[in-house]
Amino acid sequence: MEVKLFTASGCTYCTHAKTLLERANLTWTEVRIGSDISMEEFRTAFPDINQTPYTLIDDTAYATIADVAKFLLDKGLVTVPE
Repeated sequence: MEVKLFTASGCTYCTHAKTLLERANLTWTEVRIGSDISMEEFRTAFPDINQTPYTLIDDTAYATIADVAKFLLDKGLVTVPE
């Protein structure tokens, strides 16, 4: 599974997304907006996205951490913590 995680500095949800991916035992490529790519490059590539984290899993876009969590639950890669 190829995972690309677009993050922003100081983003709490980005930290949660990384933790979620770790729980699923997935590796990912982190793309930091503002250092790896500019905000302008990000907005050009993804004009309808205005928040982070933004995740691509096998080229399928997940705009929120909740969408990623649902995908990982559906695939059986994570479970709901008790």
